[in-house]
Amino acid sequence: MCTKCEHSSQNLASYKQKEPNSNLFFGLRKSIIAKYKGVSFLIFTSFLLLILFILIMFYLQMRRTGVLLMIGTVLVIFLVGSGLIPSALLKNLQVHPPIKNFDWKSSNTIVLLGSGVIQWSLPHQGDTQNDIKSTLFGYSRIHEAARLYWDCKKKSQNCTILATGGSPHKERISEAEVMHRELVELGVTDVILEKESNNTYQNAKFSSAILKMNRSDSILLVSSGAHMRRSLLYFSHFGVNAIPAPSDHLNTQLSWLPLSYNLLLTDLAIHEYLGILRFHLYNRLGWNTNNSTPGAP
Repeated sequence: MCTKCEHSSQNLASYKQKEPNSNLFFGLRKSIIAKYKGVSFLIFTSFLLLILFILIMFYLQMRRTGVLLMIGTVLVIFLVGSGLIPSALLKNLQVHPPIKNFDWKSSNTIVLLGSGVIQWSLPHQGDTQNDIKSTLFGYSRIHEAARLYWDCKKKSQNCTILATGGSPHKERISEAEVMHRELVELGVTDVILEKESNNTYQNAKFSSAILKMNRSDSILLVSSGAHMRRSLLYFSHFGVNAIPAPSDHLNTQLSWLPLSYNLLLTDLAIHEYLGILRFHLYNRLGWNTNNSTPGAP
């Protein structure tokens, strides 16, 4: 192996030791809130409206209805917080196993989906683009993309990473550029950027155009396990028959006492199901962009 490859392999080994644990509550909480705050607001608002409705029932002396609603609310909170409901929801999302001993072709493209970015420094500390980092989910995806990249290189095959992600919250630097910088730190040099997409649907739409111009014998799609089902649906809509390469796997924590961690996982899972439902609804209404046939067959 060349000196550069040995150095890059050492970087990757060092990076593995720093791989974030998906069960770290606070890091996961920040990542989920940043990416799924729309669903969080919906759930929070619905809960407040339900509490208000129960109070109105008591005020109108419809106490039996109010009591039944209160019991139902407590039961739902218990089932969600105990981990039973999020476990069932995640089970149907995280259905793809990790990639091992992949049969690399002569030309390969690894599509790396962005998951948002986070500003690490405080305003008074001086903002630079280097202070903008990937989220917790992002690091697991970058790690998996780099692992697959070096596995491909070890077998002397042509391999390119397509990093896709724009600036949905008007950051000074796109998700793709942040991931590119972090991949370079791992010694990865063969990277193509897609910097215009602001959501998963656009990831698939804009990446498919690039894949059409840079055809590969195999296309691997790297994203979080819970996000993979929806991602594959979108890419398939644009004619990309990608091989799933999940970068992480979320597990609930079963408990007799409701845990906010399980509430967050439920929030994440609901976001994914709503995205899948919206896609099929838009298809029925003819609102989705017409599909195409880029990429590998």
